Amino acid sequence: MNKIIILIILTTISNMFSTFKISTKSLSHNAYGDAIKAYEIWYKKYGDKYKDLMNQHIGTTEHIACYVRNEHILRVNFYRSLHGVPDLKMHKELNYLAQILANHIVLSHYYEHGPTINIFGENLCLKTNWLGAGNKAADQYYDEFFRLNKNLKAFDFDGTDSEMSDDANSCKRGHALTMIWKDSKEIGVGVAYGDWFFDDTDNGVWGKNYVIVTLTNPGSIIKNEYKKNILPRIKSFERLKYETLASDEEPDNVLD
Repeated sequence: MNKIIILIILTTISNMFSTFKISTKSLSHNAYGDAIKAYEIWYKKYGDKYKDLMNQHIGTTEHIACYVRNEHILRVNFYRSLHGVPDLKMHKELNYLAQILANHIVLSHYYEHGPTINIFGENLCLKTNWLGAGNKAADQYYDEFFRLNKNLKAFDFDGTDSEMSDDANSCKRGHALTMIWKDSKEIGVGVAYGDWFFDDTDNGVWGKNYVIVTLTNPGSIIKNEYKKNILPRIKSFERLKYETLASDEEPDNVLD
């Protein structure tokens, strides 16, 4: 009962302070494809059922999914602001496509990137509790910049294009790069909940989790464009504080 009350309060606050307007305009130009191509890919897999998966939030409620989505986008744009790059705008088609993938992961029990990964930027994350999940996912992505490379150095935003590219690939900083990529314009988020997931990257099995799928457009992490799109911080950075009611969360997982 307490969690329901908290959800109502948080959703109300989120709606009050979120200025999201869901864009229905054509997506920004993407050299790797568009929403129509992405829908065709899902149609080949699910037939007309893919249309149902656009609006379902398997295992959870629309209220929880929308709260996590809004929270996540706000946090993503906070990190983008640290680097002086424009906010991402929520887009209707990307929300639909992200939701299809989130539901697909729950239905298949297979925690892996989707078939549209070569069209859009794509980040995936599992979280055991919805409270703070949107914030935590973005925080976890951004923390990849602080992983130490073979020279015991964090990511060098002042490096050359090749240095940034080599370091990003060797230290698996893809989520962080996707999140602050300057040329990206739009974002969509899907949220679903499942009982278990198989992770082929480490042959592990994850228990009950919320799946958070984030799609960005145009796609990011393009060779020879790091210097142009990954800019140094222009604001001081201090980890934001947040609280969660979950005291027994399992280890969280992001998919490289």
